[in-house]
Amino acid sequence: MRIIITVLISCILLGCSVVFKQAPLLPRENLKVAVLPFTARGPALSGSVGHIAADELTTLLFTDKQIPIVDRSQVNYCLEMDGINNAYFLSRQQLAQIADSLTASVVVLGLIENRPRASELTHNRSVVAITLRFLNAENGEVLTIVHQEKAGKVPQAMVQPLLTELVREL
Repeated sequence: MRIIITVLISCILLGCSVVFKQAPLLPRENLKVAVLPFTARGPALSGSVGHIAADELTTLLFTDKQIPIVDRSQVNYCLEMDGINNAYFLSRQQLAQIADSLTASVVVLGLIENRPRASELTHNRSVVAITLRFLNAENGEVLTIVHQEKAGKVPQAMVQPLLTELVREL
């Protein structure tokens, strides 16, 4: 038990990250991904960080994984036309309607959380966690979930490196 606690504290102090995921279950045929704006929760995360993170993920999926994607301007326009302000609260029907409008087979919902830790062990660091849910656009079924978190001092500066690691693991 003492060893486990020591390892966990070392990871927090060194800013280690952790990846939890299922085996990727993205369809191979007719794949087209729409990345919706992320939901951001916690202090020091501006409202625009969700759009910035979605833009970054879209770029990484296309450039690093060569996954066909829907341009973010089309996604934003579709959400605006449908009056959707927060992608975190979508019904199955709304998800299917958005995906149909964008001709997407997979929709990605992202969550960024900042959990400040004020203690002697973490030296007033934040733990930023990003969770990506890849959903079947037709029925809303979760195809895969990837999650990663990292400790650091500037929460918004940790978003891009975390996304890079998540895409690398897909």
